[in-house]
Amino acid sequence: MKRALIVPLAVLAACQHKNSVTADNASTGEVAAKVAAAGGGPIALAPGHYDMTYAVTKVDMPGMPPAVAQSIKGSLGKGMTAPICVTEADAKKPAASIFAGANSKACTYDHFAMATGSIDATMTCQAGPATATSTIKGSFTGDGFHMDVGTITKGPAGQPMGAMTMAATIDAHRTGACTGSERHGA
Repeated sequence: MKRALIVPLAVLAACQHKNSVTADNASTGEVAAKVAAAGGGPIALAPGHYDMTYAVTKVDMPGMPPAVAQSIKGSLGKGMTAPICVTEADAKKPAASIFAGANSKACTYDHFAMATGSIDATMTCQAGPATATSTIKGSFTGDGFHMDVGTITKGPAGQPMGAMTMAATIDAHRTGACTGSERHGA
């Protein structure tokens, strides 16, 4: 869950205000290279301390045990907030690896677009017999952002994680200078 909080902020920190970046049917490495070639991308995220909140808004998994379903239902919409620091260096030129994730060789961007004030991406990842398709749509300013994230996982029928749909929101707001107590964001 902590990686889910850090990667979106790092992606946004990667975006400077030069050119738009678009890619279709591209590897995570190709997208990272395009962002790097654009000097970081089209969106300026100011360095500083950000309070970032990640909230799961929907989970649907047919065949989920009733106790698990009830537990998830009770936590929907309740966010988890983490303090993140975006340094001057992060804001100017982030590491290209932030676009790849932990399992990058198994993932492809079906669509990736960054332009001033927005991101719109769809990524498909293969994990064994399961396929996960994730979407990110968001808008941002230099001091914060909002993103809607959705994932649909499909796998063999009757198997755990055979089918699952999840939606979440990620909101971040810059509150000032980094204090040194935050996680490094990009």
